[in-house]
Formats: sequence, structure tokens, C-alpha cells
Amino acid sequence: MTEDELPEQLGGQNPHSKQLMPLHPVKIDPSDYYHEKMKTQSINDKPLPEETCHIQLAARKRKIFSIECSGNSTFSWRIEADAEMIFGVYFLASDQKKNLDSMGHEKVDILDKMEMVVPPMLVLTTVPDKGSCKRPDNGTYYLIFSNKHSWICRRNVHAKFDIDGKVEKDLTELHGV
Repeated sequence: MTEDELPEQLGGQNPHSKQLMPLHPVKIDPSDYYHEKMKTQSINDKPLPEETCHIQLAARKRKIFSIECSGNSTFSWRIEADAEMIFGVYFLASDQKKNLDSMGHEKVDILDKMEMVVPPMLVLTTVPDKGSCKRPDNGTYYLIFSNKHSWICRRNVHAKFDIDGKVEKDLTELHGV
């Protein structure tokens, strides 16, 4: 852009160009905030059932939850989120858990020592994802929720877990894994 084309207020020679107008901030109504709507509504604007758990995944993070289960129990889940995320299910039998605890704090990913029930995969969860599995032995299910692929945005996940039809709301989060 030459000096003749540049407006006078920017140091140019053109008096006929339009004045640059500053933008003024506009106040936004708090009821329009996205996180406020998430507290009372699901992704598809249906009321959330009381037994759903709300999990918030920060950008570039993952969360692992554990649920104890007795033998011959059916574990099922229903997951709904505001955008894509990675979800997986692992299982560790009670007798294997003792072996894992005795290993100490080595630099080994704990998931490598478990049996994969549902491989971690990118799930487009604007449509609810459902699944179930049945194990003959006692043990612990480990639920992986990951948002490591997103650099900026967090994810809001609404999940329902039950064992033999009994709703499980008490998830134990594993820290430092």
C-alpha cells in the first residue's frame, strides 16, 4: 500500500478514505454463557438424568477412573460429550492387581499391564455412545477419558455407568498416571 492510499489518521496522504472506527465492548448476558447452559442441559438440550456424572477434561489432559466389579457382573456405560474425545475401557483382575502393586513406582505405563476391553479411540459423542461388557472374574474397570488431541478446548462429558443395572456414581480418579 502506498502513502497516497493510506488514510491520514494512519500517517498517509489520502483524506478521502473512510475513518477507522474503534470497536466498543458489548456486554454479554450471563445466561448465554456456554458453561451455564451445560449445568442444566445435556448436549441435545434434553434434561440430564440425575444419575449422570459430569466430567470436565482440560485441553491436553486425560483422566482415568476406576470402578470395582464382582465376577459375572455386566458393566455398561452411556457417554455424551460436547465434542470428540478419546474413550477406552481396561480391566485388571484382582489377583493381577496385587502383582502390579508389588512392582513399585517404575516408569511403566500402568495401562500396558491391563487387559484392553474397549481400545482407546476417538469418539464423536454428540450422539450418545453406549456399550457393555461382562467378565467372569473379580476386578477393576479403568475408564480412560482423554482430550490430549485438543490444544485449546476443554470437553464436558456426561456419563452414566452401571453394574448389573445398579447405577455407579462413585468413581475413583487415579492421579499421577
